Amino acid sequence: MMFTTAVMLLLASVPAVAQDVQNDGNDATSVAAADPLAEAQKQKALSEARKAAAEARKAEIEAEAALEKARFSFLPQSPADGKVTLGEGAGAMEVAMLTAIAIRAAAAQIKTAAAPPQGTLLIGGADTLDLSALLAFQAESVGVEAELRDALEVADLAPCTAAPPGPELVPGIGPVITAFAGMLRTDTESRGIKTEIDAQVLTRAVLKENPGLIVPRYRVKPSAGPDNLVVCTLTRFDAARGLVRARLKVKPAPSDDRKAKLTAAATRSEEFYQSWTKPATDGTVRLASAIAQAELVPAGSKVLRVFLDKQGGSLLTRRNLWTALGAKAIAVSGGAVVSFTLDDPFTGKVEKSGVFICGTTLTDYRKVHRLEGLGGKCIPVEGGTVDGERGGN
Repeated sequence: MMFTTAVMLLLASVPAVAQDVQNDGNDATSVAAADPLAEAQKQKALSEARKAAAEARKAEIEAEAALEKARFSFLPQSPADGKVTLGEGAGAMEVAMLTAIAIRAAAAQIKTAAAPPQGTLLIGGADTLDLSALLAFQAESVGVEAELRDALEVADLAPCTAAPPGPELVPGIGPVITAFAGMLRTDTESRGIKTEIDAQVLTRAVLKENPGLIVPRYRVKPSAGPDNLVVCTLTRFDAARGLVRARLKVKPAPSDDRKAKLTAAATRSEEFYQSWTKPATDGTVRLASAIAQAELVPAGSKVLRVFLDKQGGSLLTRRNLWTALGAKAIAVSGGAVVSFTLDDPFTGKVEKSGVFICGTTLTDYRKVHRLEGLGGKCIPVEGGTVDGERGGN
């Protein structure tokens, strides 16, 4: 305050000094005209007076600025007010948490769009469903059955009975389920944030929405029942082969043509059975694989395949005066692109499919930590849903 008073007194004296210099100049006009040195000294004095006035004004402005700075000393003085420093990897866990919420919303959408029936198989990510042995068995058995029907001169073979299968059909069923591919991992980068969300998270979220679904990878040792498609077919073939052999022994003996048909049918049926029960070089038995696969996919089964096609999030930081005063400085979001197909595993017909974009809004960093106010929503991709069409996405 004393400094400010001194400045004011100095400013008050400057005009008087300038006026005195001006008066002196007027009184000595005639002298100055005759004396160049006196005129130069007068101009010098006037210039110095103006300089002193300018310096005094500058000092006054600096004093006022210092006073204002002292009054608001609590504010940050860096160029970016409200600066927030983020360490390496900051936001990765928060983005993962919000992405999981988006995936949960996606599972609810898949439940509504796919409407899978009870007992539908659920295949997630890079998992695969190997039905090669079952499909090969079905393809080869068609010819054997046709020859047996022709030899017996019947329209169809006898249906399966409820009797349990013989012991020769069931050994080794448990260990022959084909191993599934490894879990799909997806990495995304967003402003230096590395996130890894396993595709199986979507599978588990769909299971939460649809408890009646079956995950083949969770079924370690399926047991074969009498209604198993492969067991039933072998039971029917065995009964038909018994009838063929009985007719070969009847009296009077069948004609040569008739005998040739019966013998050929019995031989083909026996060779079919032997080819499927013979162990491969790695010790596996094709028949056991086919039985296990048939147990997983009974007749009329559907397969729901779900995919986590893309996932990630964003980290947004704000630096300004308001963040210095406590406004939201950091916000995060998470999102995912998911898709599904519902198909018939035997025909390959895709009955339903869809693609969804799911995400969360930008959420205050602190709210994520407190797990409050978190939610996700989804929208279908236009043209991404089919119903009853053949083909895939």
